[in-house]
Amino acid sequence: MRLMNVILILTACAVFFSCTSENKQRSVHMQDETLAADIAAVQHARVYFGHQSVGNNILAGISQLYARTPGAPAFTAWHETDVLPESYFAEERIGENTHPDLKCSAFVRALDRFANRPPDVALMKFCYVDFGAGKSAEEIFALYESTIDTLRKKFPRVTFIHVTAPLTSRRTDLKGVIRRLLGRDSFESDNAERSRFNQLLARRFSDEPIFDLARIESTRPDGTREEFSFNGRTCDALVPEYTDDGGHLNETARELAARELLRVLAQTIRHQKEKSSLALLKK
Repeated sequence: MRLMNVILILTACAVFFSCTSENKQRSVHMQDETLAADIAAVQHARVYFGHQSVGNNILAGISQLYARTPGAPAFTAWHETDVLPESYFAEERIGENTHPDLKCSAFVRALDRFANRPPDVALMKFCYVDFGAGKSAEEIFALYESTIDTLRKKFPRVTFIHVTAPLTSRRTDLKGVIRRLLGRDSFESDNAERSRFNQLLARRFSDEPIFDLARIESTRPDGTREEFSFNGRTCDALVPEYTDDGGHLNETARELAARELLRVLAQTIRHQKEKSSLALLKK
């Protein structure tokens, strides 16, 4: 009798682990198919992305995802020295770090260069060093909102994707320890400003596409969040395991952010095409 029970238990375990393995394989296959479909959507659209160094991290992640997706071409971004093709993914560094106003004006000038073949979707990203550099979250958001209003009048057919501000992790190296001992650690106050900007962005553009980079950066694979309390508010921070220097993204985080950006881009592009099709049917 005992032998029979053992056999039944072992059989049940074998069935369980077999089903679990099959489910995992099915899930990975579905994720791969979704990624391939998103890459295809982006590949046949016109995209403009203005950024700085964290943007380069994300682009490196996109390149990695393209490289390991069967059937996908090598990721190639358009640069101004090339002839502008029908479809493109244009990217460049805009403005100067710690000067959000220069980034906004550079974003406007950049899209002016594409006036003859404007992008389907466009986005710009602030850097974590733009916060705590003399302007409040409210001031930076007002600059951004005004920039989008200006661009919408110039380019009514362009869909703008809004990007939350990237975060930082508390530095644990010697330099970080010294800064804390000297009372010069701005980790909490600067991330609080970034979190405030992100709240303003989410509220103002709640019905528009948002690439929530801050959510990706502050969420671990198990779903737990990297948070802290500052002046009675809960604020987000960069997961320490996602960075090697406290601000830029390592390989793991680059791919997470890149996958989310591709998802948002593809979803926006598909929605844009659906709207165009419906408009043609109504004519």
